[in-house]
Amino acid sequence: MDEWYFSHEELLSLYGRGHDEKVEIQKRKNACMLIGAIGKKMKCPMITIATATVLLQRFYTRFTTTEQPKIGMVALACLFISLENANSSNGNTSGPSPLSHIILVFKHLYPNGQPVDANYSSFLRAQEATSRMAAFIRNTIPSAISTIDLPYEYLLSYHKRGPYHEKKELAQFSWNFINDSLFTLLCLEERPSLIAATAYYLACKKVEIPVTDDSPVMSVLGAIDRANLERVAAKMLAVYGQDSPPDRD
Repeated sequence: MDEWYFSHEELLSLYGRGHDEKVEIQKRKNACMLIGAIGKKMKCPMITIATATVLLQRFYTRFTTTEQPKIGMVALACLFISLENANSSNGNTSGPSPLSHIILVFKHLYPNGQPVDANYSSFLRAQEATSRMAAFIRNTIPSAISTIDLPYEYLLSYHKRGPYHEKKELAQFSWNFINDSLFTLLCLEERPSLIAATAYYLACKKVEIPVTDDSPVMSVLGAIDRANLERVAAKMLAVYGQDSPPDRD
């Protein structure tokens, strides 16, 4: 499992192999946004969308976007793999392949093309190309999806054990922090338990729940120290370009 976690310096080295770091990261963000847009339109569970985005981020630790430039196709393929994995885990293997649904939604959302190189002149070509890319991803990084561990279960555990589990806004803000972190490199740098703890910690601050060293919040988070929480919080908040995320309904 350690093969999928990197220091920030290691990631910059991977992304900077003669390429513009900011451009590389922005392309990945665009691809993750594509996964999110299609997944939400298909009414996929957030777990499925998150799995696809982590898989994409892991794939692009093996390649730059110059070496594998069809990042939009990779995004579609990662969502396809994630959906197939979810269906298999749920015992739902007899229904139609989700690939055709993905392509239909993609064509509906982006009839005139879009900015991450997943444009095809026909439905059939899109299906075939995405299917080939999915096979390539599975063969290239076979352990990538089976080892994905997401922060959501850890977050639910923190929330249930805490004294503020009836505060719905606390749960919503925590969830939002994790969802938004999917557009960053955080899933490649930090363990999901620490991402969840940081999301909970930041959400508590957002709704003005005390997070002093002797507070119930810190007791719930156990051995995770404040320095680590603040370190990861800085990365998590960077996605907003401000000190806290926008309020949401």
